[in-house]
Amino acid sequence: MKTVFFKNKFPITRKRLDLLIKKARLSKMGHARLCFHRNRLSNIQQMLICTTKRSIFYLHKHDGQFKSYVILLGKLKFIQLNRQKTLVRFLSSQQTNFIHVFDPKNWHTVKTVSDYALFVETRNGPYVKSKIFWKSINFKRI
Repeated sequence: MKTVFFKNKFPITRKRLDLLIKKARLSKMGHARLCFHRNRLSNIQQMLICTTKRSIFYLHKHDGQFKSYVILLGKLKFIQLNRQKTLVRFLSSQQTNFIHVFDPKNWHTVKTVSDYALFVETRNGPYVKSKIFWKSINFKRI
């Protein structure tokens, strides 16, 4: 995922939001983010993320780590599976300012329903790639 950093991050102006949306739409992966944390070693990882309908995030889980989303614009589907890969939660945000906290024991992913979605992701750090486990998912079945 392309990361967009600004020298002076705040305030987040409409111009910066529009730039993030544009970067997501032009991105090969269909998403872009603005990190509020300094680097991968920060104890708190917080970022403003823009996803599009083209965005695909594989099922994944974080080894006991906290993660939450606060949706600012758009709609997302939240998919959570337990250890046996049985669907345990499938919900879609119906309005802005929707908050979702992920269960760290469950596999999860999100799918953008609207043309694009803007949300703030917060999770504990540091970012350690080996503590994230990935699996593929067939979105046509969900």
